[in-house]
Amino acid sequence: MNGKLGVLIHGAGWVSTQHVDAFKTNPHTDVVAISSRNLSSAQARADEAGLDVPCFDSLDKALQTQGVDIVSICTPQHVHTENVIAAARAGKHLVIEKPLCNSVSDGRAMAAAIRAAGVKTLVCFVLRWNPLIETLKRMLV
Repeated sequence: MNGKLGVLIHGAGWVSTQHVDAFKTNPHTDVVAISSRNLSSAQARADEAGLDVPCFDSLDKALQTQGVDIVSICTPQHVHTENVIAAARAGKHLVIEKPLCNSVSDGRAMAAAIRAAGVKTLVCFVLRWNPLIETLKRMLV
């Protein structure tokens, strides 16, 4: 690698376009693989983004890709728990699209796996920096 962090985008729906764009423009990251439940969806996302990267129809297969440091979870929230636990157990840092999960017990299971693996994680909420949200926060303080 070139000193950059390698990113696996997991999930190929609309929100993944935003993750791909963010990681492509970040000077510290490279998208190194894309996975989705359908191989054709993953390949379409890679083609649309102009990326020549391996594509997979299985997260487990994708996690074995050389150079993956971060997994960006862009799947529907009902599968976030299994995705996050698998990626954490593989020792990958995580970026998780919101909503995080569907239940408190799922959140706790994810947190336990992340702690056990010692990986870093964050949940996306880009609107926190939206000027309207910033103004509302200032008004409330």
